[in-house]
Amino acid sequence: MANSGGRGSRIVDGADASISWAVYPAGSISADKSAHFGAPAASTALLQELVQSLGLPTPGDPAPEATANQIVPTNPELEFAPQFVFEVTAVNTFFQNGVLVGTDVLRIFDDGIPEGWETIATPVPLTYVTQGEDLVVSVWAGSKVAPKINPNENNDDFQIRNPRLVLPDGRSLKPDGYTDPDLALNMGDSAGKLDFYDATFTIPEDAYMAVAHSWDTTAVADGQHSVLASNGVDAKTRTVTVDNTAPVVTTSVVAGQLYQDEFMIEGGATDAGAGFDTLVATLDGRVVELPYATSSIELADGEHTLLLAARDNVGNVEKVSTVFSTPVEEPGNELITPLDGATVEEGPVDLTARATDPTGDQLHVTLRQGFTASAAASSVRSYSGTTANAKGADRAAKTLLTGDQVTAMARLDGTIEPVTSDSQFPYQLFEVDLPTQAGVDFTARVRWDGTANADAKVLLYVQNLTTGAWEEFDRHVTIGEGATAFTLDAMVPALDHVQNQVMTVLIQHSEGFAGADLSDRSSVLPVNNVNDTARADYDFTLAVESDTQYYNDTFYQRQLDIHDYLLDQRAAINLQYLIHTGDIVDNFEDEHQWTNANAAYAMLDDAQLPYGVLAGNHDVGQKDADYAAYKANFGAERFEVNPWYGDSFEDNRGHYDLTTAGGIDFIMLYLGWAPSEEGIAWLNEVLAQYPERTAILNLHEYMLTTDGLGAVPQQIYDEVVAPNANVAMVFSGHYHDAFTRIDQFDDNGDGTPDRSVYQLLFDYQGLPEGGQSFLRLLHFDNAVEQISVRTYSPYLDVYNSDDPTLDLVHQEFTVPYAAFGMTKVQKSLGTDAFTVDILTTTAIAAVAPVTIRVVRART
Repeated sequence: MANSGGRGSRIVDGADASISWAVYPAGSISADKSAHFGAPAASTALLQELVQSLGLPTPGDPAPEATANQIVPTNPELEFAPQFVFEVTAVNTFFQNGVLVGTDVLRIFDDGIPEGWETIATPVPLTYVTQGEDLVVSVWAGSKVAPKINPNENNDDFQIRNPRLVLPDGRSLKPDGYTDPDLALNMGDSAGKLDFYDATFTIPEDAYMAVAHSWDTTAVADGQHSVLASNGVDAKTRTVTVDNTAPVVTTSVVAGQLYQDEFMIEGGATDAGAGFDTLVATLDGRVVELPYATSSIELADGEHTLLLAARDNVGNVEKVSTVFSTPVEEPGNELITPLDGATVEEGPVDLTARATDPTGDQLHVTLRQGFTASAAASSVRSYSGTTANAKGADRAAKTLLTGDQVTAMARLDGTIEPVTSDSQFPYQLFEVDLPTQAGVDFTARVRWDGTANADAKVLLYVQNLTTGAWEEFDRHVTIGEGATAFTLDAMVPALDHVQNQVMTVLIQHSEGFAGADLSDRSSVLPVNNVNDTARADYDFTLAVESDTQYYNDTFYQRQLDIHDYLLDQRAAINLQYLIHTGDIVDNFEDEHQWTNANAAYAMLDDAQLPYGVLAGNHDVGQKDADYAAYKANFGAERFEVNPWYGDSFEDNRGHYDLTTAGGIDFIMLYLGWAPSEEGIAWLNEVLAQYPERTAILNLHEYMLTTDGLGAVPQQIYDEVVAPNANVAMVFSGHYHDAFTRIDQFDDNGDGTPDRSVYQLLFDYQGLPEGGQSFLRLLHFDNAVEQISVRTYSPYLDVYNSDDPTLDLVHQEFTVPYAAFGMTKVQKSLGTDAFTVDILTTTAIAAVAPVTIRVVRART
């Protein structure tokens, strides 16, 4: 049975003999697709009288199911769901406190109620109510994961009072053993508190003022059916619609057919019952909108799967899968005479070529004029160099290659003179003079052959004269290959890529920004604190700050203490990057807090100190996830001019930075508060693009103070941290503590762990003055290959807090590079050969559609 909204519930008759009802859609609630309906209780004698007066058959004992004109058995029932009601206070936001019956969760209450009492009312479905049995409804103190007790996690502490069950007839029942409505029950996992409270209710027999029957609608035909109910005095009839039939799906695509050229994919659905609701189409797993125009050229050759899924208004679903195919659409050619690379005598030249097509189509064949040049040609100037900014337009420091250097790149012979660097990105650049006969609409076929060090990324760019930037055409990653030979090639249109008859090609090792060393292990520097890690014991430093909201609200000097220290000691500790894991401000609607934060981070902007931020719950209004103020102050526009800024997700709701320090390539990946499915998918997309980099994933909420994970953090762990072999560390805040958790992963599936991921919680906002300016310093020692993690307050000028809630083992520790396979690498880039073919549109000869495959012309 189905109602127009497609929602399932019961047909219930009240004590006044009026009937109200809603109907189960097929399969949406009841596994047996049954409708449950009720009517007021009546005596057997009255029912028999009603049956006879209506001319209906006497019911069997019992009737197995509802069929036409049949009296059905019933059972006593409440008229509608009773309400479990109580007052609550001192609830903390996001803890999964719950109302349960048995193990079934009826409601989660996780909105913060810091003070005052609020009433929570929860309907108890009638499926849990049985005449003659007590009803037990429970209130549980939840963790951040679920409404249950986990000895290893923290559960919420709050109070409830006056629990009661409000019946349909208006009566309010108290739980067994609870008599004082003002008595507050202390809930939580602390000593002397209740993990859960079971409210046991004995429902009076006279509360069951209705009767009910469950109807298996799959046993009857689709269509309209009449339901009659009577209390022996009054009778009510209602007409309901049964619809257990899915929509009928049609498509223009014929299974098994070969489609060539352009064609249209069409599809539709109809439903004779409750009506058609939605049709979704996917082509090879990708959602498409119908009608969908495509062609055998656009689609890859081979089989394709069209899936149409239709749903009607009550949830019946029909899926139709159709497999079709498209042919290979790759005409080819073969030069017969003259041979490739041959030298011909002056005068007319006979040109012979063979045209091919795998499907035997007729072909239009044109022989066109072209030019070619190698690195040794006088029309090509070759350069090499290194840079700190991989996409920087300025290459004035490049070195012109001459003599044997150029000769070595003239042909593919394995003769290579690589460019190397321990701290910057090698590159090779080629300026190609174009012949005047090339015209303005040619295509340049660019090919580069060479080598790079292991675990490197090399990109082929061509300068775009319209944007002024380097436009990427090809890339290669040498993950797992060692220093191996590979090829980059591209088809480059003349438009936007030629200036003064010159095209500029860049072969660039790596992406992002490499910060210059501001000091080294041998530097003699003034002592800041006698307990500082000795400068001779590390190469560079990364810093972490988190949950600075109270600073930018009330204790602003504490925020300035951190940034003053970092800028003052930047050179001394060779600080290369700063991470902020969220909650920049305390109240996202308070403009003065954003004003303070802007000024504090403008200090870093002005000093060109690379840093990244993300939004915490206080930056976006907790559950509201209102990113407007955050984006206005720390949106992508603020950062995208920086050479280390990679890209943005939803205007800096997420972003990544590409930075290299001490010869180690990092990707600093951020996703702010309330991660969405799209945001998590974006994390995976980015990590897949940079397998060669050590990834540090930054989140606001991730690890609990007991090293557990909430529901969404667990999803990120399962879907992002576990499957991506380049994830090395996860930094987070939000929870007031410091904790380190280490998990191992078998990335290659051989049964042996390949990677340990260090997950670091750091949030000292619970200390006086909002955190006393404590920050994290990560000193990277390339010689010993380990990171020394230190916790320091420039305000107190001390390492590590002496607060008893903060364990020293989680404030100061080391992380070995080997845990996640990180190592310093010398970058190397070498060219074996470079060629450019200029393919013009100038025709030498053209042949109409041909079936003969050999084409000849003279020029």
